Amino acid sequence: MLKVIGHRGAGGLAPENTIAAIQAGLAAGADEIEIDLHFTLDGVPVLSHDAYIMSCDGSRLRIRDHHYATLRKHTPDLATLHEAVKVINHAKPLLIEIKRGEPVVALIECLQNYFTQGYRPADFAVLSFDQTILRILHRDLPEVPLVVNEPWSGIRARRQADELSTKRINMNARWLWRGFLRAMNRRGYQIAAYTINQPRATRRFEPYIYGVITDYPDRFKTTAKPNQQLP
Repeated sequence: MLKVIGHRGAGGLAPENTIAAIQAGLAAGADEIEIDLHFTLDGVPVLSHDAYIMSCDGSRLRIRDHHYATLRKHTPDLATLHEAVKVINHAKPLLIEIKRGEPVVALIECLQNYFTQGYRPADFAVLSFDQTILRILHRDLPEVPLVVNEPWSGIRARRQADELSTKRINMNARWLWRGFLRAMNRRGYQIAAYTINQPRATRRFEPYIYGVITDYPDRFKTTAKPNQQLP
């Protein structure tokens, strides 16, 4: 079946990268939940797409330059990775996009700690646009699924995926075309397209696409069709 991946939890149903968005994605039946990750000055992994949050007076606070408690005062719904993992509670895989420049070793330590608590590598996947980050994860946690994020180049995406021994790739839907998807599907690659918010937009990709990354997983769970690997 076509995988429906909640983008930033379910950013169209609740404020993105919040616990409310994750809960909305789960309630909508998303097959996987994707979130963005940054680390605060005191090493707390928090959910945010941007490297900064807005303060109460409208100025920008860079996440890495402030303690979590300070940031939470300005953004009460600023969620931590721990809160997200607790809410999902093994129900669906959590896709963690770690941003460029973030301390990958800190994420590795977080994941290792979850494994001591009974979580499995399959409960997570880590994705990034930064191949260096993914290389370190592949070296230190080879059992954790990795996903290559690629904005437009299918050639580069395949090369990077092969280097990491992964078949999963997320690509911008704008640059996907049926012939490419068919060829990649035949070779076992699993490509998810971002960001698609209208089910009809997937018709030109079927049946060769693995999944859709969407702000509105509820729209797809009523219309998703089987994803078959055709000759």
